[in-house]
Amino acid sequence: MEKELSSMQELVRILEEDIQITRNTVELFKQRQRAVEDKEKMRRNTRHNLMAQVEQIESELGRALEERKELMSLIIECGIRKTALEKDVQEMEKKAEFFWEDLYDPSPDPKTRAKAWQENLRPVRSMNDLNKAVPKPPLCFAQDADDLPLWDVPYDASDDELFTERLRNEVLITKSKETFA
Repeated sequence: MEKELSSMQELVRILEEDIQITRNTVELFKQRQRAVEDKEKMRRNTRHNLMAQVEQIESELGRALEERKELMSLIIECGIRKTALEKDVQEMEKKAEFFWEDLYDPSPDPKTRAKAWQENLRPVRSMNDLNKAVPKPPLCFAQDADDLPLWDVPYDASDDELFTERLRNEVLITKSKETFA
């Protein structure tokens, strides 16, 4: 009986060790499973954060692209407008040069001078137009008489300086009206 008792005790001890090993194994697997779940959760969070950053960057890039398109269209529009204004300024300078040269011509013929001035002061659509009094449209923005600015003119200013000052002011007025229109 003692042998049986001792063999049973041995069997119980072995079974208790098996149970303890099984418990330790189960606990180890639970720890590993928690570690895997934590890693998976971290990966999901990291992926979610990265996707949010990608979405934010894409929206910023989209806005930057729209702003760049708008800026390029403004640059093109300003370039076209600048070219047109430079052309108008050149035409005005050419006319002013013609009038100044003709004004200071030492041997003017009054009839040819009057005819040249008449031709240069208004557009000619046909030969019949030469005898009609058709005012030439202004090169700059048309203004009401009430809107005309008053300038303080220094008494020592030359005619060229006055002309360039007037031209500069007309261009500034035109630009400001286009900006607020």
